[in-house]
Amino acid sequence: MNVTYPQRKPDPNASQQSAQDGVQCWHVAVVVSLLVAILVAILILVPIYTLNNTGGGGTPDVIGHSDIDMDSTFGNDLFTDVDSFDYLSPPENFQMVTNQSLNFNEKLALNIINNLVIAGKVDFKSSNYTNLPCNNTCTGKNITCAQRLVLIDAGGGVKSADLSNGLHVGSAIAIRGKLKTTTKRFVIDLLMNNGKALHLNPRLRYFSDANVLVVNSFLNNVWGYEQRHTAAFPFVAGKFFEVVIKCNAKAFNITSNGLSITFDYQAGVQLKKIRSMQLENVDVIDVMLM
Repeated sequence: MNVTYPQRKPDPNASQQSAQDGVQCWHVAVVVSLLVAILVAILILVPIYTLNNTGGGGTPDVIGHSDIDMDSTFGNDLFTDVDSFDYLSPPENFQMVTNQSLNFNEKLALNIINNLVIAGKVDFKSSNYTNLPCNNTCTGKNITCAQRLVLIDAGGGVKSADLSNGLHVGSAIAIRGKLKTTTKRFVIDLLMNNGKALHLNPRLRYFSDANVLVVNSFLNNVWGYEQRHTAAFPFVAGKFFEVVIKCNAKAFNITSNGLSITFDYQAGVQLKKIRSMQLENVDVIDVMLM
């Protein structure tokens, strides 16, 4: 006996419910994806922001500092070979006057500022402004302008630095470096057209000399009177050192790690005629002209 069952009609409500469930699942997937993307972005950007704002650690006490990107910040028209610029210090901010202005809106005690450092390929001479607003605040303080000199490898372990603008009374040159463990002697020379205005020759182990600083000059192919210093010899093979040569009215004053000596100018030495410096047999870290 054949039994025929009636066909079941599709339930429209069930189809509608299934479609709604599919839409809801798609919405949930989109929301979850967005949340994951936001979380990943936070995990990446927060450390970068923190590093940029902390400098990756402690920072020196720099009150006003400007890194100028010639290409992206102001274009190539900010400085040219014939441009000059000056630093002004208005009462309420720091301002570097160039073709553009950079303002540092910080209220700070100007009397604690004691150094101005200019580094890079900049020929710093002086400010055209003789009556800066902070002069009264800085009265009685030593304001030092320093320029890092560019060293050129002259071959044979000799490095040279340009001093073509000459020196003057009050000028100082600070040399920081490190001696090799095999160093027996090294040389620092201030050069003129007719010779060496100053010749520093620290000898750690050189023939019969041990821990002797020899100071002399060499002008018109003639050596001057040699000074030999053995007390408080500050140089050690394999160690760091700093030598500061200051130009006084009548003599060079040379200091280094407790050593302080003077060497009188020889006849014919004029500071403005010293045009370059040479360093021999030493690993130089930097040379600053102040």
